[in-house]
Amino acid sequence: MVTKITLKRKLIFMRHAESKEQQEKILSSSVENEQINPSKRGLSETGIKQINETTKKFKDSFPKVGTVMTSGSARHMETALAFHVPIHVTPFLLEVNVGDFEGKKYTPEYVEELNNALLNGESYHNSEKLASIVKRIFDVIRLANDMELSSKNSDILLVTSVHIVMIIDNILNKVYK
Repeated sequence: MVTKITLKRKLIFMRHAESKEQQEKILSSSVENEQINPSKRGLSETGIKQINETTKKFKDSFPKVGTVMTSGSARHMETALAFHVPIHVTPFLLEVNVGDFEGKKYTPEYVEELNNALLNGESYHNSEKLASIVKRIFDVIRLANDMELSSKNSDILLVTSVHIVMIIDNILNKVYK
């Protein structure tokens, strides 16, 4: 089956800035975990510097962005708020569920195994499967495409996780090779 979506506007996907948990090399994905320990979920000092530097460059490169779409997680919201445009919150842009590794320290080997499992459509220690993630990606693209925007700046920035951006990149590289 082929899915075709004709885009009405430019959609720009961006990974959130560095979070406190990333700085400590702790895997976290769920909003439920944020309710348990909200102080850990926001951006690190490095992440705040990253987003301050990025917004200046970004606005020059993408001047027509009038809306940011993101999940309700703290690191996504803190990144989105830096752009000073209306924000639309959607669960489609939540982090990839990392299953049994939620809240645990990660190693480069684990990250490589998770990435390989995701790209092969498998679950890794109860992680979210690729089919579920791809469905969320298409759902958010449809939602963004169908949004009625009052601003002449009709492009949309989608702030999400590195895994979502990685999967989009992988899909596009396969489609447009």
